[in-house]
Amino acid sequence: MISGVTEVIGAYGKCIVVEDDLVVSDHFLKFMNGALLYYRDKSNIWGVTGYTYPFASLETYPHDVYMSYRICSWGWGTWKDRWDSVDWSVSDYHQLLFKPWRWIRFNRGGNDLFLMLRRQMQGRRDSWAIRFCYAQSRQNKLAVYPTKTLLVNFGFDGSGTHCEEDERFADPKITNDREEFRYEELPVDRKIAKEFKALFRITLKDAAQSICRKVTGLFQ
Repeated sequence: MISGVTEVIGAYGKCIVVEDDLVVSDHFLKFMNGALLYYRDKSNIWGVTGYTYPFASLETYPHDVYMSYRICSWGWGTWKDRWDSVDWSVSDYHQLLFKPWRWIRFNRGGNDLFLMLRRQMQGRRDSWAIRFCYAQSRQNKLAVYPTKTLLVNFGFDGSGTHCEEDERFADPKITNDREEFRYEELPVDRKIAKEFKALFRITLKDAAQSICRKVTGLFQ
């Protein structure tokens, strides 16, 4: 993944990545190309995605886009200078362990982020995306989302390579049929950010259930 994006982005200066278990709307590329053009020189923007989550607060949100502390790796795009700035080895990881205020900033997009990075650095996970998200947080940048989704991910039916069945995404459908989009520079909306954190929140119960599943699997 890293080498492929590096090759494409080196040739064209930007990229749009679509995985094979996604279905996109007719206007997905129009939104993405428009966003990549509009936000290209906005130094606080890390990237853009065509997916969004079904947050209740978006039903009355008056804009076509919103900002997040966490980029989505489903149908996303970015630019060469952002991609090239990623430290894929996470060379400051051991410093991060002793700086809890940086954990807190990283977890603004969900408290699963630091846990996933820790698993990556322990060799228990192989993810370019968590390192990409960490670089976003490290540089204090934002991701752009549409307020209605332009794609759906069918990998959560148990067939996805890196995805298990997940009821949060069990009923996917494209909800965005617009042909024109209004791009804006906006602050992070507090209500949306709160829902974002809640969606990706790992509780003690979740952790205990995960451990039980793994232990049970050892005896099957």
